[in-house]
Amino acid sequence: MIDHWWTTRPKRKLITIVDTLRIFTAVAEGQRWRGNRDLHLRFEGALEQEEIKRAGERRDQQAGGGRTYAAWLYSFGLWFDDTDGLARLTFAGEDLVKGEAPVPIMTKQVLDFQYPSPFSHITRVNPRYRLFPFRFLLKLILHRRLDGTLSKKEIARFAITKASTDNDLDEVAQTILTYRNSGEDDAVFDGTFEDAFGKISELEDVANTFINQLEFTQLIERIAGSDRI
Repeated sequence: MIDHWWTTRPKRKLITIVDTLRIFTAVAEGQRWRGNRDLHLRFEGALEQEEIKRAGERRDQQAGGGRTYAAWLYSFGLWFDDTDGLARLTFAGEDLVKGEAPVPIMTKQVLDFQYPSPFSHITRVNPRYRLFPFRFLLKLILHRRLDGTLSKKEIARFAITKASTDNDLDEVAQTILTYRNSGEDDAVFDGTFEDAFGKISELEDVANTFINQLEFTQLIERIAGSDRI
């Protein structure tokens, strides 16, 4: 079970998500996706043909790359399994495929990303997380005790591990403030942190994914020359 915030990341940014969805629609819409390895392989091959995914990365014929890209689309509510188990686009997915402006649509989908959800159940994110993580990050940036910024390190160490619900907002903000005032990178940790949550470097990769995805909404910006938003 994953005991921190988590979201899949076949691409670092959401720029290619519309093209990926169009390919998924052409290959898989109206077909049974779950457990259909041949369909997964066709989708993966189509992604490679359109240069969304680099060819030659496949280690076997299990189509893990195709499933990862499909999970990426699924996590943002762009398709679902109907009552017959067939892949169908959501209204948001349909609008993207029709060519509607992607930023407003994906802004809503990003802000509506939540735990728990069908995606978090499939990926086995700990059910103690019950919040909208991207909204939580925006609230944290605006917190009265902070300075209107967050760093990748702060998100990795505190937001994605300590924020289970919106009720944790003040506590997480205080922990970040303590961390900033300590003057030492890992001064606020005890020896059990990585045992509980995994390596700091891996958590920073997760935090960077959340930053990249939120950046697509244009609600945040990176501060030049730093890891802060």
